[in-house]
Amino acid sequence: MGSYLNQDSIAFENARALFYVDKSECFSIFNQYINSEAKFICVSRPRRFGKSRMTSLMNAYYSKGCDSKDLFADLKIAQYPTFEKYLNKFDVIWFDLQNEIDCYNGDVNDIIDVISRNVIKELEVSFDIDLANSSLADALSTIYSKFKKQFIVIIDEWDAIFREQNHDVELEKNYIKFLKALFKGEAKSIKSIALAYITGILPIKKYNSQSALNNFDEYTMLNPGILAPYYGFTIDETKLLCDKYGIDLNTAKSWYDGYKIGDYEMLNPKSVISYIKFKKARCYWNNTAAIDAVTDIVNANYEGLKDDLIELLNGKKIDIVDFDNYNNDLTSIVDKDTAITYLIHLGYLAYDCEHSNIYIPNKEVRLALINGILKSRQGDLYELLKESRELLSNTINGDSDKVAAIIEKFHSSACSSLKYNNEDSLAFVVCYAYFACNENYLPFIREFPTGKGFADIVFIPKEGKWRSNPILVIELKWDKTAQTALNQIKERHYPEYFENSKGNIVLVGINYDKDSKKHTCKIELLDRS
Repeated sequence: MGSYLNQDSIAFENARALFYVDKSECFSIFNQYINSEAKFICVSRPRRFGKSRMTSLMNAYYSKGCDSKDLFADLKIAQYPTFEKYLNKFDVIWFDLQNEIDCYNGDVNDIIDVISRNVIKELEVSFDIDLANSSLADALSTIYSKFKKQFIVIIDEWDAIFREQNHDVELEKNYIKFLKALFKGEAKSIKSIALAYITGILPIKKYNSQSALNNFDEYTMLNPGILAPYYGFTIDETKLLCDKYGIDLNTAKSWYDGYKIGDYEMLNPKSVISYIKFKKARCYWNNTAAIDAVTDIVNANYEGLKDDLIELLNGKKIDIVDFDNYNNDLTSIVDKDTAITYLIHLGYLAYDCEHSNIYIPNKEVRLALINGILKSRQGDLYELLKESRELLSNTINGDSDKVAAIIEKFHSSACSSLKYNNEDSLAFVVCYAYFACNENYLPFIREFPTGKGFADIVFIPKEGKWRSNPILVIELKWDKTAQTALNQIKERHYPEYFENSKGNIVLVGINYDKDSKKHTCKIELLDRS
């Protein structure tokens, strides 16, 4: 267990040392909120989106334990008239609840009492006062009454108990009771708090549709409000970093962009910094415990969530989701809407409030989801991915009979009898069956314009190590022959569209007989090596 009161600025100094993006203008907002009705702030955003950096920034600016004028002198906040008014003027209580839980060797049910006692001990030393038998809320009130000293309270990973100990209802209740006493108690207790900032992944838990701390203003991935610019790296901020360290901006955007937060297009900060450090674009973000929770939700397949996720992984967007039924904990995930809302808060899905749609934001998240499905080694999506990999391998190797058999199997299992002969069904089934292409191909393209017609489905390999994979050009026919489909690809010169692309092209003709429900396939490889 660490110290809590008036910590130094070392954490922020370390953050400033390398790859720093200046977010200090947030104090132009927070300083207005001090001792106002807006002084209680809860900000929720995904892992690795800069939560801890923001809390270290706030501590360095407000804490009496720092002399940080020089540290902030070249930052944006230094140009504001309130800069020195609040600089290092407050007693700041700051702790990371997740870290406290991880470092505590005792019964986790005692964690809140232990934190309170430790903070009170530091208060007794700092103010030379006896606070024996006081709660933390009472201790702060006593100090305010005697010394007229106010506190800023900063809690990082404030929701760790709801995420990590969600099975322990009694602990959750005791924690909420502690927070209510601290932030919603008697008038004299509230006066002792000049500003409260709590941040985590989940918004504040709701009971009977009401927030447990309804005096807090909440800023979330669904509604970031005025704090939207501070949620991640903007395009302009990322461009400055890329220019400074010689990294390709377009690559950074394709891997880590895609979050629409308020009016801002945002990139994942942790992943951008990792890309700059290691000079390699890859999936940095999925090495977190959250992916296990995600795969559990995917495998639960609430109300057909699996089918929606397949659509999302294939580059589609979905809408008509009710966010209001999610109570901001793991136990309230009971249907598709609450599952999707949770995935948005985790950052595995993104939400565009302007167009009211939900989508997978970028390449990194798409790979993280697929890797999570593979890691779980269970569930319908895992079985789908395994069989789809076999289909892709057979396609590239030119095994027409096996490809036809697998497509036929997918057609039977993926479509209801009412929709089986629908004209769009086969196209849907083929895209569904080639689900494994998400690993190393760009999202599939329907009705791909080649200049001399429209190819039904095209898969183009991603850049990097996958560029050696062949382009797949697929043509579909009904009640004709697979050879007819293959001939159309060649007669309309679809492959010529890719003449400037490197690598081979696999031409795939698929036919479906409505009466017999028999599927046939013809495959031809254009070797351009």
